[in-house]
Amino acid sequence: MIFRRTPDVPLLNDYRVYRNAYLRPDFGYRCAYCLTHEFYFLQGDGGEIDHFRPLHASGHDFSHLKNEYRNLYWTCGQCNSEKSNLWPSDADYAEGFRFLDPCIEDHDDHWATNADGTVTARTNTGRFT
Repeated sequence: MIFRRTPDVPLLNDYRVYRNAYLRPDFGYRCAYCLTHEFYFLQGDGGEIDHFRPLHASGHDFSHLKNEYRNLYWTCGQCNSEKSNLWPSDADYAEGFRFLDPCIEDHDDHWATNADGTVTARTNTGRFT
């Protein structure tokens, strides 16, 4: 699955405003990473906005992307918590150890879902994600 974003989204001063108008529908009401439908994780005002390139990643400064819509992903709390402020080193990134970008890559290219529901990585990106 590759998520398609709404084109020409205006730059807003508060990334949280994107939540209902753009993020949830653009991600099909699913977590960008595990693909779980929000029906299963959305409780009250649940669901979380992930900064794909984290604002406070070790060794990187992505703070300029805080309100950039293309850096925001709709996620479940578990995936957002697991990803947290992690970002690969330049050496890891060069070896393909990086997070899957579900807006340009298909999940199925990086891992296989087994009959028992477990996931097996096919690539270094799948292993890192």
